[in-house]
Amino acid sequence: MDSVILFDGCCGMCSRSARLISKLDRHRRFRFLSLRTEPGRELVRQCGEDPDDPHTLLLIEKNRCFRKSDAVLAIGGRIEGLHYFASALRMIPRPIRDWSYDIIARNRHRLTWETKTCALSPHDEPIHDANPRSESPEARAGD
Repeated sequence: MDSVILFDGCCGMCSRSARLISKLDRHRRFRFLSLRTEPGRELVRQCGEDPDDPHTLLLIEKNRCFRKSDAVLAIGGRIEGLHYFASALRMIPRPIRDWSYDIIARNRHRLTWETKTCALSPHDEPIHDANPRSESPEARAGD
């Protein structure tokens, strides 16, 4: 496992985005976990975010937490066909990118519907091995 994407499983836009990333991720680099599950809440805390206020997508990779636009661009940078676009968007200063991200995040429930049941993963299956800190460096070196 290379990376863990923490997403709001009760947000229609977030769940659809996670499904799209899963579909485009041919090399299976990403694992997915809802911010609202207990393992997800613990990872959110470890990233220094409030698990009771899920307002950002988080990407955990090699014990680093990426937030907001940095998470989106890091994910896009690892998906074939999107990496050039993600690289170009990195030229936009982070405050402007994050300002745009915040506008979308604040309005995500108005832009799409909230789901009646919260997805634990894009496939509605819990992912138990999502904690990257649980892997030994030897296990990661073999990937």
